[in-house]
Amino acid sequence: MRLLICTLYFPPCTFTPANRSFSWAKYLNSFGIYPVVITRQWPAAIKSDNYFEQAVGKEVIIEKHENYEVHYVPFLGNYRTKQVENNPKASGSLILKFFVAAELIFRYFLLLYCLTAIYLPMPYSILRITR
Repeated sequence: MRLLICTLYFPPCTFTPANRSFSWAKYLNSFGIYPVVITRQWPAAIKSDNYFEQAVGKEVIIEKHENYEVHYVPFLGNYRTKQVENNPKASGSLILKFFVAAELIFRYFLLLYCLTAIYLPMPYSILRITR
């Protein structure tokens, strides 16, 4: 059986979640599961503070190991990051501050609204007793 693992963090990334997803990929094969991991490409050497948002890669890299398979997908970054890379003096401009605010609103508040709208009514429907 194959299992698809979509994760942002996977080695060569050195964050803690990368170790967790790597362990899943490494040891799931002992349970008869062949994991296929899809993750973003990470820069080989960290050269700036915004390495998390830097565009990395041009094509998909597929690595097949004995116990798992990894697909490294190119990371293109976002509009805000591209503008800062092209013009470092523009990092304090009003338009970039607008993009930061919009990203925070859509990332956190919209996600929170969707989760509460979907998952909060769920326990009540599960507990509803039908006769």
